[in-house]
Amino acid sequence: MRTTFSTPIHLAHHFWTLHYSIAHHDGIVIDATCGNGKDAFFLACLLQGSTTPLWCIDIQEISISHTKSLLSTHPHKDHIHFLHGSHTELPKEPIQLIVYNLGYLPKGDKRITTMTTSSIISIQNALSLLAPEGLISIICYSGHAEGAREAAAILELASSLAPSTWCVTHMTWPNRNQAPSLLLITKDASH
Repeated sequence: MRTTFSTPIHLAHHFWTLHYSIAHHDGIVIDATCGNGKDAFFLACLLQGSTTPLWCIDIQEISISHTKSLLSTHPHKDHIHFLHGSHTELPKEPIQLIVYNLGYLPKGDKRITTMTTSSIISIQNALSLLAPEGLISIICYSGHAEGAREAAAILELASSLAPSTWCVTHMTWPNRNQAPSLLLITKDASH
């Protein structure tokens, strides 16, 4: 495991690992924006040896194809499901961990990005399905216009959550111009 966190994804992976090692393993795990499949692969490695379902969701068919290819021989493959569609359409099961890596597909068409409206709807759906002690991990990219709007709206939503039920943490890299940020939302065990 990394001991330095030079990017939000390094830090996110650390928190996912920590969460999975201590959480009650009730509920599914979702990569809500699977992109090229790297986060889904990391999650599949965390889940290896369990029967916990991993859902990989993306609106772009090329993302689903890349992720399927990357995970085709993974030992957890029998418990991996793919959904080619919007991340607003989450499986209606308790969620243990859901991750969002927002923005656009690396090395893909930068005109195709996650959108503020659908990301807010997806996060609201995730909040309603999150199991006690569940974790929502969101990497926001504010370096482009839609990403900046999306990040602001997500932070506004997160700031409005009741502290009696939710713990919200926002990490930034202030010495890096337009660096992505990491937002973590956890649900209290008693709710």
